[in-house]
Amino acid sequence: MTETIQIIYLISSAIGIIAMIPQLRRLLAMKQSDGLSLTTWGTWACCQMVSFAYATSIGAKAYMLVGAIWITFYWTMVILIIKYRKRRSLLDTLMYWHKRGEEDKKHADVLPLPHLTEKI
Repeated sequence: MTETIQIIYLISSAIGIIAMIPQLRRLLAMKQSDGLSLTTWGTWACCQMVSFAYATSIGAKAYMLVGAIWITFYWTMVILIIKYRKRRSLLDTLMYWHKRGEEDKKHADVLPLPHLTEKI
């Protein structure tokens, strides 16, 4: 019975890991990570490390193998999220929105508003 559950666990884990590959590929292709939560990915990475420590302590080899792969994947995502982050700090984010607001005001002065130019 234990062997059967172990095989099912390994198969389901492989499916889960394969399902995450498109996320990694998209991040590498887009080279932009502002839509991804660094806190979430970092938390998952740390939780997986605790799971790996537990698996190691009880000698669960299949769980250790899967855990090691997940740890590698999660920390790869964390590193790439940091690398491809456009706005790295709150100050950068505030400056971005301030600049964007100024640009929007500038364009608003140049372009007439459609509802003001229509004849009634």
